[in-house]
Amino acid sequence: MESGEKPVCMMDVREYPEDDYFVYFFANGKGVRIPMSAYETKGARKKLTGAFYAESPTVGIFRQRGKDDESKDVILVSSDNKAIVLPFSAVEIKSTKKSRGTQLFTLKKGATLTAASENVTAYVESTKGYKKYKFPAAGTAIGK
Repeated sequence: MESGEKPVCMMDVREYPEDDYFVYFFANGKGVRIPMSAYETKGARKKLTGAFYAESPTVGIFRQRGKDDESKDVILVSSDNKAIVLPFSAVEIKSTKKSRGTQLFTLKKGATLTAASENVTAYVESTKGYKKYKFPAAGTAIGK
């Protein structure tokens, strides 16, 4: 690693199934699904470069395992204590690893995405009022 670099996520991947994706969420409220096959290498490398969009800090990286995981919910939480809940299927698929994705969470000026989690109940008791279907979406205040 270069000086100042730190690991963001590590997964032991030995196969690259066609229906598996890495799902990224960034501090600017954007998200993207990248096919795992985009990361398959043919030769040995000393280090991986250009693994994902680096213009905004990464808040969460998940693995979508096949079509069954498309309906799995994830919660996105902003610095102003608002949240949205969406399924992986709502995140647009892009084939380029460095894709910036699409805007999912409409953030107020100065706010950033601070958390992304598959453990929705750690943040809210019910997805009612938080579940969004059209994007970008404004967040709902947590606890209301």
